[in-house]
Amino acid sequence: MMKYLSRASILPMFLMISALPGQGAESVADLSEQDFLADVPVVLTASRLRQNVADAPAAVTVIDRQMIRDSGAWSIPDLFRLVPGMYVGEGADKGALVPNTMVSYHGLSDSFSRRMQVLVDGRSIYTPLFGGAVWSTLPLALEDIERIEVIRGPNSATYGANAFLGIINIISRQAADVSGTMVSLTQSSRGNDSTFRYGGQSGSLDYRITGSLRADQGIELQAPTAPGHSFSARRHDDKRLANLSFRGDLQLGNRDSLEIQAGLSSGDHQSGRRESPGAYEGSPPHTRQLNSYYGSLRWQRTLSADEQLSLKAYASRDEQNLDLSALLRDPKVTIAGLPFYLEVPYPLNSPQRLVAERYDVELQHAFAPTSSTRLVWGGGARLDRFSSTYYLNSTEPVEFRQQNLFANLEWRPTAKWVLNAGGMLERNSFTGTYWSPRVAANYHWQPGHTLRLIASRATHTPTIFEAKSDIRLSTSWTPASCATLKAFGLITSCAFPSVRSAYHQDDLRSETIDSRELGYLWELPGGHLDFKYSYDRLGDLLETYRPAGKSWQEYRNEGNAQIRAVEMQWQQRVASNTRIHLALAASRISGFNSERSGAYAESAASHSRSMLLAHDFDHRWTGSLAYYAVGRLTVQGDGDLQTPYERVDARLAYRFRDGAYQGEVAFIVQNLFDKPYQEVYYENLIGRRSYVNLRLEF
Repeated sequence: MMKYLSRASILPMFLMISALPGQGAESVADLSEQDFLADVPVVLTASRLRQNVADAPAAVTVIDRQMIRDSGAWSIPDLFRLVPGMYVGEGADKGALVPNTMVSYHGLSDSFSRRMQVLVDGRSIYTPLFGGAVWSTLPLALEDIERIEVIRGPNSATYGANAFLGIINIISRQAADVSGTMVSLTQSSRGNDSTFRYGGQSGSLDYRITGSLRADQGIELQAPTAPGHSFSARRHDDKRLANLSFRGDLQLGNRDSLEIQAGLSSGDHQSGRRESPGAYEGSPPHTRQLNSYYGSLRWQRTLSADEQLSLKAYASRDEQNLDLSALLRDPKVTIAGLPFYLEVPYPLNSPQRLVAERYDVELQHAFAPTSSTRLVWGGGARLDRFSSTYYLNSTEPVEFRQQNLFANLEWRPTAKWVLNAGGMLERNSFTGTYWSPRVAANYHWQPGHTLRLIASRATHTPTIFEAKSDIRLSTSWTPASCATLKAFGLITSCAFPSVRSAYHQDDLRSETIDSRELGYLWELPGGHLDFKYSYDRLGDLLETYRPAGKSWQEYRNEGNAQIRAVEMQWQQRVASNTRIHLALAASRISGFNSERSGAYAESAASHSRSMLLAHDFDHRWTGSLAYYAVGRLTVQGDGDLQTPYERVDARLAYRFRDGAYQGEVAFIVQNLFDKPYQEVYYENLIGRRSYVNLRLEF
């Protein structure tokens, strides 16, 4: 980290805050339980200032701990099915990549959802190579999540490039809130999971340690062969995962605090598939080992009730190891009934290792210049470094550097008006300098009723694969096959020319989006109702293109699109024992590029619906029903047409207490009525899945 800062001559950036990570001007510790349980919750992600949702310059969905439990989710991505306009697809790959759940907003989706920023306690988990998040390598248990704030719309003004279509900010629980021991055991039709957590205190340090083991069998059902679709064996997507994480909250006197986090994830991920006997699609079935490590420090000083200063730095490293050299030795040519083999092409003739590193530093300052204004400002720096012989055709790593400055001002000129204005100035080593502004006006025209107007511009910086890929494969006959073929006079040389399958352009630009949004928030006793209409114009979209007469594909800024969307969200507590969450969304996408307009139009469902209804029957029994409906869509890239589907999940739980022990037994069934439906690819069928979870605290 220090070596990078010295070489890049950006040491002064320690005086600024990074645009990518950050929870807000105040940490979760500054929020009370009332803030979380209020009819209209308080959020931190929209502007980095602590704001009531009615005052925030964005449409926000908050998923709290109660919703997480009521949903019966098996994994973190499952939760985003409850967010208006979001699509979740399981197993989004065809063998060339690690099986990964896709989470996207407003379409334009691919396997890694590269146009949406994902944060965990302010730490970006946006992967340098392909973008998006590899959810299975995230060392964070559902039990450790305090809440999730989803910004439904562009927010580069606050979090910089890649907060293009939206932001997911996952906020973990404070160490002081999880004292004692917790054990969670889940047995299901798709695998099993065990989680152990211990929280304690040592002097002024509160800490928690969480470990988990998971065996996930992935997608089990297989669609039958149909016209236009080739036969495919069962998905090769089992996973064996082990995670360990630590969080410590240290109080350094009356004004200073230090947050310490570290974690690691290690596991084997099956990948690849056999399209038909003897033929592979993407890559042959194999197992990849993925390891992920991170560490972060966050220091905060409270200068006064209205002024805070915080400094944060983190580092992460992701490794992927695989070996295809033995698996690729399939006969390709038969002479006189005898098989002849090609050498395994370089560089796949030896074990492959992919390494991605990230180093980030930030500092932010929030204060109230006047009685009617609040300001948060800062800047920061980041280094991404990635190495892969296969993807880059080089043993040297590729580096991506970014520096930025930002500010957001909240002004309350009258009791009815809240105005937000801000922006982000970024410079990166791929596409240069960009400015992302935002202005927003929230008008409380009468008590409990708010109109929200937002205009913003955001960017998406090309990923390392888009900007620097260079995939070349070269091969030859094996010595024995070569000698035989020469003896028959069939060949004169055993060497084949190098074949390039992906190459980069050096003049790529960042994608842009100009967004206009009209919102209405109605505060109700025990809840709120939120409407949103948005119109987005997207330009310079990066799309794959095959040059005439060439063997490779490359990315070019060739796409343009328009997105019109209407969304509604209703969160309500009925009395003290019934909770309702309802989400509706409708969208329409049109494209200006004739080659991609059809794909753009089909990349988001024209409509989607979700509902979560939970009821506490008494102090022991609780139950919930979840309903999801998604319209027709096609995932961009290599995805297939997904027909409309509906799904119902159910959860029934029994809480108990016995002396020092308390716990819960929960029975969960996803797709209760066993109506198999497709996700991402034609052959991926999601059927009924049942779970039993035992949770003990002592």
